[in-house]
Amino acid sequence: MHKAFRNNDGVSFKLIKTVTEESMNLTAGLMTSEEAYTEKRGTFI
Repeated sequence: MHKAFRNNDGVSFKLIKTVTEESMNLTAGLMTSEEAYTEKRGTFI
């Protein structure tokens, strides 16, 4: 991990942020359009 990311900022931006954004996008696709628009819109923006 040290060779790939070099420091804590690298881990947080290159690894954690990427995986988190991808998981949010996949989760957002599982919701109905009404649920996404009315209830969860702010979460995924």
